[in-house]
Amino acid sequence: MAAASRGGTPPAVWPVGRVAAMLGVPAVTIRSWEARYDIAPPTRSPGRHRRYSSEDIARLRRMQRLIAAGTPAADAARLSAMAPDQSDPPPELPAAEQVAALLADLESFRIDEAGAKLDGCLRQRGLQPAWEDVVAPALRRLQDRFQDSADCIDLETLLADEAARAVDRYTGGRLLGETADSPVLLACCPGERHWLPLKVLQGVLLERGTPAVLLAPDLPLDAVLRAARRASPRAVVLWSLTPRPAQAILRRRLIARGEQTVAAGPGWSPKVGPLTHLDDAVHLLSRL
Repeated sequence: MAAASRGGTPPAVWPVGRVAAMLGVPAVTIRSWEARYDIAPPTRSPGRHRRYSSEDIARLRRMQRLIAAGTPAADAARLSAMAPDQSDPPPELPAAEQVAALLADLESFRIDEAGAKLDGCLRQRGLQPAWEDVVAPALRRLQDRFQDSADCIDLETLLADEAARAVDRYTGGRLLGETADSPVLLACCPGERHWLPLKVLQGVLLERGTPAVLLAPDLPLDAVLRAARRASPRAVVLWSLTPRPAQAILRRRLIARGEQTVAAGPGWSPKVGPLTHLDDAVHLLSRL
């Protein structure tokens, strides 16, 4: 690390990409905050690229914490310039208020702020409580609204996409290669595109030390079978939100090959005994 500059001012040595990695947010979020709220670092490299000091990063962290606690981004930018003891965030918002704040950001297309709130919620609560207390209730609110007026499919898609990215950032430091155990293979049934519940399940399993591999959604049946052969998994989880003819065929073929197969989601018949709750799925899969 570079030495401090004259006068005791910390050197500005970090580029925006490195700072984004430190904070666990996309670099575009930092650039957006700087453009909107005039909080860009004063130091530039000879090539005119931003360079951040430890003080600059501390301010961004304060802003991040304030947004996560429900402070509007403009106010968070102003408060983040204060000394740390003056800008401490308020106590964590109750879950219902976090849901409302998250949906308000999405409604106004404040995507960066929504992402920051999701990041803060995951850090404060942990992945499973964040899903059960905030993200899933927000999705249900939008689904109920869609049943009434069919005017919010864009918001539901935005929330699912931002939540998936937040889970990726949250689990980014947890590597499958840290264990030699066989993984759990997580797959959407053919034709199924709603994979956020599987991504959350993968994140919780990784958080608890159980290796898990998530396949891309809507793969052909044969592609899932080939993946199961390559992975030699301890179990294959087949997620279905809506009943589809090919899912039963896929399950039968996996069972015929000797794979331990777990049905999950409301798209399965109750006769199959599918897992429909995250806690049940984590409990079962982490003990295989």
